[in-house]
Amino acid sequence: MERPGGPRLPSRSGAAYGEGMASLPTPPAQPDDATDAYVGLAADAAERQARSRGWDTVRAVPPGTFLTMEFRHGRINFQVEDNTVTRCWVG
Repeated sequence: MERPGGPRLPSRSGAAYGEGMASLPTPPAQPDDATDAYVGLAADAAERQARSRGWDTVRAVPPGTFLTMEFRHGRINFQVEDNTVTRCWVG
């Protein structure tokens, strides 16, 4: 394998750059869940339902909260206002 922008470089083991490296793991499938089904539920009921359907991480935030934008496999997000889910998205 060639290194971007350069020739093949040997590693300490003598193999060319990139050879013998472990492949990236495949994450498990996310729950097949309709996010709009959570809108209108009480926040605690939505969290229980999400966890029972296999979501690893359930995040509830008030409207206007600053959030990081990285996608997290296995995470479902709830925007909660007055203890009711008003928006739901995955990642």
